[in-house]
Amino acid sequence: MEFREIRSFVVLSDLQNITRAAEVLHLSPAAVHKQIKMLEQELGARLYEKAGRRLRLTQAGETLLPYARDLMVRCRETVAAFEEWKDAKRGLLRLGSGAGISVIVLPRLLSLFRSSYPDIEVTVDTGSTASLVHALGEAALDAAMFVAPEAMDASGPDIVASWPYRIVAVAAREFGGGERTIGDPRELPFVLFKEGSQIERAIDAHFLRLGVQPRVVMRFDHAEAIKSMVRIGVGIGMLPRWSVSAELASGDFVEVKFDDATPLKSRIVLAVRRGGILPPAVRGLVEIARHEVDLLDRE
Repeated sequence: MEFREIRSFVVLSDLQNITRAAEVLHLSPAAVHKQIKMLEQELGARLYEKAGRRLRLTQAGETLLPYARDLMVRCRETVAAFEEWKDAKRGLLRLGSGAGISVIVLPRLLSLFRSSYPDIEVTVDTGSTASLVHALGEAALDAAMFVAPEAMDASGPDIVASWPYRIVAVAAREFGGGERTIGDPRELPFVLFKEGSQIERAIDAHFLRLGVQPRVVMRFDHAEAIKSMVRIGVGIGMLPRWSVSAELASGDFVEVKFDDATPLKSRIVLAVRRGGILPPAVRGLVEIARHEVDLLDRE
């Protein structure tokens, strides 16, 4: 069993098409087909079967796939360890980030990183907390920055840096005649994040503790969209304090407080794959992140 056969098997399982797999592997379709056939002969079982124009895994293929993926990860870690031994100064850093974090917070961290590692190429993929955690587990990302759940799975990624923050209620300066303290928020219009996001779970839990069912008039998946609606007076937004610091400082937004409400807190974390070997560039990013305790307060 050769590594190139395993690699072709994994890529084909993702793409389900020999021609597309061949393009990714920089091989001919015939070469990919031959490698799969050789692997099947060695294992004594069919790994794929036709399903219309696509290929799908057989039960034997499904059994092999997680072990094949693990071999791919181990190979990448072996190469990473060798590159670390060579103290490589160039390379690729694959980051993941929440959408709002990628606009405001991540650029602050990356500007510091670029000062120390100017020749490292950085790519950033955005997604939900769940998708980023999954990508870390699959070694598709080197590190990710996201809003952390209240309880992280012990088998999940390794949290290497953390920044707590408040989620605040904000309104346009003219909203409600300038009233900044609200006794009963149930009749007020709210513009919130889409249901299912990590930050929306925290907001829902907060309202539940208050015994309040907010009147939601709009939902969005991005903080900037919520801010736009708040700015034109559609309603009150519940947003991370770091995402509206400029608007609060300029007076465009005012912070609205509820009577007898404890502050709503959350945290942004930087995470890496648990148990993985960290290349020099990732170690450098982690070291910078750990020293930047005031990252959310930077402009």
